[in-house]
Amino acid sequence: MVKNHGGELGLVTSTSLANVTALLDAIGIAHHAFDLIVHRGLVEQPKPAPDAYLFALEALKATPSNVVAVEDNPDGALAAIQSGVRCLATPGEFHARSIFPDGVELQSRLDLAPYFTGTDQAAA
Repeated sequence: MVKNHGGELGLVTSTSLANVTALLDAIGIAHHAFDLIVHRGLVEQPKPAPDAYLFALEALKATPSNVVAVEDNPDGALAAIQSGVRCLATPGEFHARSIFPDGVELQSRLDLAPYFTGTDQAAA
């Protein structure tokens, strides 16, 4: 959907490249579906530090105002917020009772369509 609207799609994670590769392979998502994959080996500090999101912003030549992060846990959400990126959170069962940082938009159902009406947006 993001790419259909002219946006770029990044995957920003605190896990290793080997884990990302295994997960994508297991669920049948091609690695080239993403314009960028930021993994633990590319940044000095993992989430909740903003390093991974800042890396993605620079690599995609994006500004925080043109990016939407989708997270499922408080550490990832904090990393997005600290980098200036708008953050939607869809907590799963494990984080359903967690406290998310101020500024995070909690969603019970994820609908990204309203966020991709332009052609200059990226999702991380």
